[in-house]
Amino acid sequence: MGELISPPVAFTDRSIMVVPSLQSETDIRDQFDQAIRTASEFAEQFLLTSDNRKLLTVGTALAHVIRPDLRTPWQPDLSGWSMLHSRGGPENNTYKEIDYVGPEIFRRVFGNKLSNTAVYVEENERWTASDLENNPPPNPGRLIIWDPVDGSSCIGKYNMFGEERSNIASGMVVLDKNQQLEFGFIISLVDDRMMVFDGEKMRYIKYQEPAGFNPWSYQEISPPVTSANRSESAIRFATLERRLPILKTSGLLKSLNIPVDPDHFYPSMGGEALLTLAMGNKAGYPAGESLLDVMMDPVKGQGPHEALIWLNMAKAAGLTVTSPQGFPIDLKNEAKNFCCQGFEEDRDRIPYIIGKDPAVNSLIVSSLSAGKPD
Repeated sequence: MGELISPPVAFTDRSIMVVPSLQSETDIRDQFDQAIRTASEFAEQFLLTSDNRKLLTVGTALAHVIRPDLRTPWQPDLSGWSMLHSRGGPENNTYKEIDYVGPEIFRRVFGNKLSNTAVYVEENERWTASDLENNPPPNPGRLIIWDPVDGSSCIGKYNMFGEERSNIASGMVVLDKNQQLEFGFIISLVDDRMMVFDGEKMRYIKYQEPAGFNPWSYQEISPPVTSANRSESAIRFATLERRLPILKTSGLLKSLNIPVDPDHFYPSMGGEALLTLAMGNKAGYPAGESLLDVMMDPVKGQGPHEALIWLNMAKAAGLTVTSPQGFPIDLKNEAKNFCCQGFEEDRDRIPYIIGKDPAVNSLIVSSLSAGKPD
């Protein structure tokens, strides 16, 4: 266990704290300046470039201002929160008011001061300069891909097993001129977990934003043990709920002889699921419980604006990343094509399997080949 930085907060389990009322848009925006100052103090703990330190400040400040309302277990009236009002976007995944909080913080921290950088924020649906409005520079030397609130469509909803769909996180990667991962983070927006790639190693952290008179604090924890040697019947998958019908008709479930139940499936994907896979615990559960062995979408895949975040961070964390056929995925080429094209289409989706144990990935590949999922 790493050193505890700054005094611990009074409540180590924030799930027992009661938020008197949900914050309004004004309440949240009024906190921006203080959140940025506090988050920058935390970011100073890392040996990062000035720009990457500011990017970590942006992600942490976002957690400061919205995580108090999203901490699991949720309030019963969360579904009526004004921050969930629609602001348009795709019919099956409309953008919410909450999705635009992060970009506002980003602009407040950077303006247009990031030179030679192209930025892709999901809600913009295109590459921009660092002001998040104008066109990006030609041949940018650095790419930033960011999903400020991954899982915002799940807030206030429940999955097929009747559990909170608390798979909400913020994820970002910075790729250098060769599309190599330079920096990245995934920050849970429902509890204290985060993972930060500092350019050399992945760091696993429990971070507590300020609460009342208590200052921020963090603990760095040791990398979790792998899931090697877990029996086939104990393997637990994270995948999208809507992919399960196709997986049922593939050879996967039949080969492993496992049922579709909470012990074997976590109906979610993205940043929070990757945190659970990499850190060995899930929001609302003690460490070592509700483990995941695999996060995958071998059916349709995810768009590059999401997949390139999770796959780059998974590789940096030492996890096994393959295509559904068991081949390596050329993330550099995928990122280059994504940037050159300027936007993404359905054909650009990246199917993948992420696992802790290469043997489990191989087992899934062989099991999938027993059927032919589209």
